[in-house]
Amino acid sequence: MKLIKLVIGVGSLTLLSRIFGYIRDVLFAFFLGASVLNDIFIVAMRLPNMFRTIFGEGALSAAFIPILSKKIKSGSETEIRNLIQGTQNILIICLISLSLIMIICMPLVVGLIAPGYSSNPELFDLAVDLSRIAFPYIIFISLMAFYGGVANCYGNYFYFASAPIWLNIVLIIFIMFGDTALNKTYYLSYALLVAGVIEMLWVYQLIYKRFGYLSVFKISVTADIKRLLQKMLPGIFGSGITQINLMITTILCSFIPSGISFLYYADRISQLPLALLGTALGTVLLPALSKKSQALNKFKAIQSKAYIFALFISLPTSALLIGLSQEIVGLLFEHGSFDHTATLETAAVLAVFAVALPMFILIKILTSCFFALGDTKTPVMISAISLPINICVGLVSLPFMRHVGIAFASVVSSYFIVITLSYMLNKKGCLALYTRTIKQSLKIIAVSLTMLPLVYALKFYISEHAIFIKLAICGAVCLVFYLISNRYFIGINIRKFIKS
Repeated sequence: MKLIKLVIGVGSLTLLSRIFGYIRDVLFAFFLGASVLNDIFIVAMRLPNMFRTIFGEGALSAAFIPILSKKIKSGSETEIRNLIQGTQNILIICLISLSLIMIICMPLVVGLIAPGYSSNPELFDLAVDLSRIAFPYIIFISLMAFYGGVANCYGNYFYFASAPIWLNIVLIIFIMFGDTALNKTYYLSYALLVAGVIEMLWVYQLIYKRFGYLSVFKISVTADIKRLLQKMLPGIFGSGITQINLMITTILCSFIPSGISFLYYADRISQLPLALLGTALGTVLLPALSKKSQALNKFKAIQSKAYIFALFISLPTSALLIGLSQEIVGLLFEHGSFDHTATLETAAVLAVFAVALPMFILIKILTSCFFALGDTKTPVMISAISLPINICVGLVSLPFMRHVGIAFASVVSSYFIVITLSYMLNKKGCLALYTRTIKQSLKIIAVSLTMLPLVYALKFYISEHAIFIKLAICGAVCLVFYLISNRYFIGINIRKFIKS
């Protein structure tokens, strides 16, 4: 299997999506800036995405993909279709029920996750309205993720990887409507629903071509469905812990003027390399590892390749994001309502997020390893332990670091999760601790650390140039430096590595 080629292919589609996402965020920054209205829309958009990790790429995929992969290998076409149809129908019932409950209880939910708005009835009511409009998005986006998981198991990654492009296109179109910032936030909330339907249908067409129409009225609880539900329970608990983490972040930020916006824009930038590499690896790895879970040497070989590839790309990227955070944020967003103060605040958060970027990607790799082995409990347990760590660090650092302290807390917890997951995977005898892998990792770390003073030195000597020129020069020089270092020190044959 050409693992790295698949990752690059999925990453390329993700890059296209992120280009449209960048255009979307530029328009958000221009029309809404780092305003309270933007904060409220982010809260409304975040709510369905919080639950999506349970019913979409999180607990459901973690339990469903290994079962489906084995069924494809040994089961009949009828058994496979029944498994997919049964899972789909249970998912639809859960999603519709959840949406109705959340719409009815939305004032309580908003009061819980954004208590900072409770003192302003007008803002609170707006947050409730937008959240009620946007929440049913979870139905369509979760079904899209489910259909995408099926497509991935059959080796077709195109539809699922390209689906987010439609979301960004729809949001770009809808933000043009409305003559005030308030009206634009309403249009954007409705845009989420439209985009969700389009994304779901975009991926479903592949399922329809292979299996035909999947009835939404037939629910048969087979042995496979029972096993799926049993496997999902730890994943739901784990996803719940992750969402509690996110909810606490939102709660704390709601007391900081524009704090949610600062974290949002910084996260959007850091998400670019994370999505290109981490999401692509996660999309490709779980089906690949599931198929090799019984062959330990092949399992470790895939893991080792993913590990080295992740560090080779993410560590130098982190160095550039830290050294050039202010220039990157300024170039991307400092237009219209997004002023220089917002640039400085967002850049500070971005630099902190960049420190955790390699860890976020390694978490996806390590978690995929556990899921492929059928172990959904260990990642959940470690996530549960990391929750109080995140909360305590966030609360301690909030008074003097404000929103930057909240970002710092996520860095600390991410390092804890990677170290602990690695230790537990090693106890299972499934961690790829090859001598060559360790040596190459240490060399990549050393070269990436060397890039930081190089970036600051370049910035000092070209400080009078425009931001775009500074970014171009620093990026080009660091790229040449990294490639030369790889040629004579790290020793990864990039062409051969990609083809393997």
